[in-house]
Amino acid sequence: MNCRFTVVVLLLAVSIVGCGKMEENEPVGTWIGQTAGLTGRFRETWTFKDGKITVEDADAGYTYKVDATKEPKQIDITSRFPGKGEEVRMGIYKIENDTLTICSLIGSKAKADAKRPEEFYPTERNDVMVVTFRRKN
Repeated sequence: MNCRFTVVVLLLAVSIVGCGKMEENEPVGTWIGQTAGLTGRFRETWTFKDGKITVEDADAGYTYKVDATKEPKQIDITSRFPGKGEEVRMGIYKIENDTLTICSLIGSKAKADAKRPEEFYPTERNDVMVVTFRRKN
């Protein structure tokens, strides 16, 4: 009887760990900004949920789409500013432990013919910015 109980507990633990890893493919949850660009710091809190991003004290509305099957994973963030229309920023992202890193096109450079970043710290491009976040506990 004890052996069966142990096996059930182990299977349940493996199932829970497996589910946790699946969630790591997308940035769902609340993240606190750490750095923006090479030397900038920022403290915005972004919450990713159901295709929407909530940013504290933001005038704009934000949505996102991810493709976690690509390598690196892809993210498109759409900003909607009242009276100014919308802007789509193509980017890539990765989640390592409790750190979310996003490399995306800079706002005014997010044109229709722009090319999605392919690496997180490109040295040859001046049209992208890297932003890092720490997961809020």
